Amino acid sequence: MRILFFDMGSFTYRDVKDAMESLGHEVHTIYYHFADRYKDDYFDDRFSYELEKKAYDLVFSVNFFPLVAKACKEKGLPYVSWSYDSPLDERMQNYFSYDTNHIFLFDRQEVADYNLKGYSRVCHMSLAVNVERIDRLGLSHRIKRDVSFVGKLYSSDLPTLMYPAEDYIKGYIDALLHVQLGLYGCNILESSISDDMVDMLNESYRKIGQDRVRLSKRGLAFAISTQITHFERKVLLDELAEEYDVHIYTADKAELTDKVSIHGPVKYYDEMYEVFASSRLNLCPTLRSIASGIPLRALDVLGSGSLLFSNYQPELAEYFTDGKDLITYESIDDAIAKAEYYLSHPEECESIALSGREAARSAFGYRDKVEKMLAGI
Repeated sequence: MRILFFDMGSFTYRDVKDAMESLGHEVHTIYYHFADRYKDDYFDDRFSYELEKKAYDLVFSVNFFPLVAKACKEKGLPYVSWSYDSPLDERMQNYFSYDTNHIFLFDRQEVADYNLKGYSRVCHMSLAVNVERIDRLGLSHRIKRDVSFVGKLYSSDLPTLMYPAEDYIKGYIDALLHVQLGLYGCNILESSISDDMVDMLNESYRKIGQDRVRLSKRGLAFAISTQITHFERKVLLDELAEEYDVHIYTADKAELTDKVSIHGPVKYYDEMYEVFASSRLNLCPTLRSIASGIPLRALDVLGSGSLLFSNYQPELAEYFTDGKDLITYESIDDAIAKAEYYLSHPEECESIALSGREAARSAFGYRDKVEKMLAGI
């Protein structure tokens, strides 16, 4: 097939493109960075011209782009998207029903939620890792640190959103946050927030003159999720740093104990894997709005032959065995206890890391995933 690959600078572009070409497809790429993903007249004209220039069989993108979907609908051209972002912006649902769409998300529960809403063009496809490309980096796996975390600490708008709320709504949301904090593999947030509560919260904004603020149930659930994620990541890093050599690599402002070594972000295609390979435990707490899926960072750790230290996720448990391929925890206390054990048993860490790498290679190759997505087009 002749494929037009739209990209905006995604992490996985090269690996997806290589997989497509290895399957015999002809791939052409167009790059563009949106200022507004929902309205861009220049892009509409340029992209429409590109679609008319050659006889493409389909358009593909990493992550879903509404204006790409709209252009493909107008041309009657299949549009395949494979997202490593989760959850998707609520406004994207307005574009999901196009019969030219083939939307793949890595979180099975998110897919199920969309399917229940009638969006049958949304399907499940786990993410992938290119073990062969990582192998070519020649990682030394010389351990330099006990625990590393690569990623965001996140900041949440929840405190601001709760500022004008009635006290009992604040109390309810606070209780809900603490319940969800202790639950892994099950997201109860959106189902536990009533429409009446959201209406009352929006009314409280109007009372203080904030007429432009319009919160949705999903938006409130996401704000709670990011607050939980921030708290969990900060507590884990701070507590582990009391006993161990802990490092974070992030672009965020990190308000952590001075015992945590704070570094800037690392490059995806090389530096990140060096960090993984030189760390005994690679901490990877999932963003709490991801209910069941395996995030890209977790697969990157596994594929590098390094030890993944993650919270329990249902889809992780489907493909990997705790204590054999990776280490999972089900509470902050459980995480601290398991870190203490495994950091004192380095031989087990090495064995688990190697097993996880082979499990990732077997079930999460790019070529297999791309072939399955394109098979039905």
